[in-house]
Parts: sequence; C-alpha cells; structure tokens
Amino acid sequence: MKISKKTILVTGGAGFIGSHTCKILKKNGYIPIVFDNLSTGYKKSVEKFKLIKGDLSNKRLLKKTISIYKPEAIFHFAALTSLPDSLKYPKKYFKNNVVNSKNLIDIASSLGVNKFVFSSSCAVYGNSPKNPVCLTSKTKPSNNYAKGKLIIEKYLKKNNIKKTLSSVSLRYFNASGADPELEIGDMNFNSKKLIPRIMYSIIKKKKFFINGSNYRTKDGTCIRDFIHVCDLASAHLSALNYLKKNKGAFKFNLGSGKGHSILEIIRVFEKITNLEVKYIFKKRRNGDVPELYTKKKEIKNFVWSPKRSKLFYIINDSWLWYKKNLKKIK
Repeated sequence: MKISKKTILVTGGAGFIGSHTCKILKKNGYIPIVFDNLSTGYKKSVEKFKLIKGDLSNKRLLKKTISIYKPEAIFHFAALTSLPDSLKYPKKYFKNNVVNSKNLIDIASSLGVNKFVFSSSCAVYGNSPKNPVCLTSKTKPSNNYAKGKLIIEKYLKKNNIKKTLSSVSLRYFNASGADPELEIGDMNFNSKKLIPRIMYSIIKKKKFFINGSNYRTKDGTCIRDFIHVCDLASAHLSALNYLKKNKGAFKFNLGSGKGHSILEIIRVFEKITNLEVKYIFKKRRNGDVPELYTKKKEIKNFVWSPKRSKLFYIINDSWLWYKKNLKKIK
C-alpha cells in the first residue's frame, strides 16, 4: 500500500471539531485518517474519509493503524467533554481522557511520529482572578475535565524532553458555529452546551434555564469567549505548519478575544431568529466560573487569527445548521 506523506491521523475525527478539521485538511491537500469509537462522534460527519472504528484503549489497533498509515502528524480530539459529568464520573474521565491519551502519545512516539496537535481547553485556567487570560496566567483547573487536559499538556512536555515528539497544545475557548456550507455541523442536537441549548429551547418552544444570575459580571450571567469551529479547524493546520519549523512542546490560546454574557447571546439569537427566548434563572452549577476570555492578540509566532468568530456568524451558522436538520431533532 502506497502511503501519502501528507496523511494525518485524526483521533475523535467524527466529532464536532474533528470533522470540521478533516474537511479543511482535505481542502489543503492532506489525507485525514479518522480514528473514533463513535461514542460521541457521528459516522455521517466523516463519510468522505477513511474511518477506523476503535478506542484509544486498544493499543494493538493503535499500533497497527499508525504502522500502516505512517501519519505525518496526529491531531488528538478524542475526549469526554462535559464539565459537570467529569465531576460525577471522575474515574471514567481519567481513564478516557488521561490514560488513553498517554497510550496514544507513547505509541505514536515509539513508532516515529514527531508532530502532535492536542485539543486542550481554556478550562485549565479555572476561576482566573484576572481577565483576559493569557499564556502566563496561572493554571488552576476547577473540574476533572480540565485537570485531565493539564496532565496531558505536561505529559507532552515530558515526552518532548525525553524523546522526539514535538507538540502544540491548543487551549480552546468555547467552540461553536457550523460549516457555512452546511455540509457538517454539531450532530449532537441535544447538547448541553450553551448555544445548542438555546436553539433547542427556541425550536421546541421550551423555557431556557440559565444557571446563575448573581455572578459579578456586567449583567449577572457568566461571560465566555466563543470561537467559530471553522476558525478552530484552521488553527490546527497552522499548528501543523508551526511544528514543521519548530521543535518543542508549545501551547496557545484559541479564542475570539472578546467575552460575551449569556444574556447578550440570547439577545443576538432573538435578533437573528426574530423569536423570543423564554428563560428562567436557576442556581449555579458546580465548576462554572464567572468569566473567562483571552486576549485578542498574544501570539506572535503562531500564524493564525480568527476570521469568522464574531458572535453574529457563530449564531447564524449554528441556527442555519439546526433549521436544516429540524427532522433529526427529537
């Protein structure tokens, strides 16, 4: 079998961000090989790509896959991502997000892969006393999901010191939006994330619950930095290009550089859809922080900037995707 030098192994590639990244990889001449157990990913999202159904705990399958396809790099998206669930099921999250990630890193390194792009999270900063956060801000994870991300960042740094695997850890802020061409999008129509929950409440004409109204923010609701999924996808390509020129273990924040409150997001929704969002305040959730957003421009050597991460584009693309798939929404 003739293997292209531009093959990229994409773990969790059938998920929301992974599938958009596969699309941009293909547009740029790369061949994505998707490795996904489909526990939260969707086969339909990657029907144009080679899919290997498997779990990262299966070391034998991982070794076989990497040995056959000899990827130039690995993009690692596979993870459980619910902050509240990470507090309920700490052992499950540790095994899936930490142990399995270490399996992947060790096997990749042993088989000669020297470029690794890791999906980390802004949640590693926890309840930062100062916003916007930057790379020099103190990390203090407030939930098991974020703790796992930080453990893997440190493991990648340790691996780079001992071996030859160079890496970029991308600390995402809140991934949202959808492919503007509406070929793919978030297939989890019952997602617990903010923007999908608002859309679900509008479509089903149900009340939307806001967790907390008394945070020390401009309107009492949480403030977050939202980034368009297509911008995240392009950032992975930039990270790969960065690793072609630089060796080491690097980390970067990926956000729009602006924080938006929940009530502000609701107002934009109402403007775009011309529909009312009926909301009710509930008590705060464990693990939520009042505000978290990053600086707009803090990276000099990482050639990337968000192009579609204005709130209007994020919400409009999400809404168009949901409307297109109304029949699939239960």
